[in-house]
Amino acid sequence: MGKVILGMLALAILTAPVAAQNEVSLVPMQSSATYSNTVEVALWLNATGFQGGQIDLTYDSSCANVTGWKRNTTNFMIGGWSHYDGRDWITFATMGPQPVSLSGDYMIGALTIHCVSESEKGCETPLAFITPSKIIDDRGNTVLATRKDGTFRCLALSSASTIAQKPSSDGASVTHTETQTSHSTSTSTPNLTSTPNLTPSQTLTPSPISTASPPVSSAPTISPEGEKELPGFEAGFTLLGLLAISYLITKGGRKNE
Repeated sequence: MGKVILGMLALAILTAPVAAQNEVSLVPMQSSATYSNTVEVALWLNATGFQGGQIDLTYDSSCANVTGWKRNTTNFMIGGWSHYDGRDWITFATMGPQPVSLSGDYMIGALTIHCVSESEKGCETPLAFITPSKIIDDRGNTVLATRKDGTFRCLALSSASTIAQKPSSDGASVTHTETQTSHSTSTSTPNLTSTPNLTPSQTLTPSPISTASPPVSSAPTISPEGEKELPGFEAGFTLLGLLAISYLITKGGRKNE
């Protein structure tokens, strides 16, 4: 009898569904652009029972620079973006009328990354999530999530190439060359007003990756004092609340006049 019970317990454990792992990631994880061009990289969150969060993303500013951020305002009506040298601070949160607690795969928004290195060999930098990045629920508690870093490559400058051949007046073939201009490797702009639960494959197509092996730059080291200088997630909501109260007081004063 005891063996039968143990067997049933073992079977129940083996057949029990495995809980999905909460995860923050970049799509595509490996992106690239030629000098002076940009690529869009989406920030995705797959988690259960979350309301919002804060992202601290770092990279080598001599190789890349984030020049834009577009939040998914359909699902995350509240949020902000602060840009620093080699560092970007992003906050996001949902609110009514939709549920204040979300579960599933959501695109938070899209980063525009600019290739700034003029090196003939190109360069590569990690796109690294660092503390105090975190996901929170509707009570402000931390929702544990794995952070998957990405990589950005600033591709090597193109050399002169043969583009056409035209016959000369004496019938000989003349080869014309010109310096190849850079072309943007950016992917199409993600649809930030789309319905929730989109899959990454419906949003962005990974950019082509160069076969060359450019030098890899490590992500900048951030001191604890530097982290304290960044505005916190709670401070952002406090500021929004003060702005709303100020607006109501001003509006009431005008009516009394």
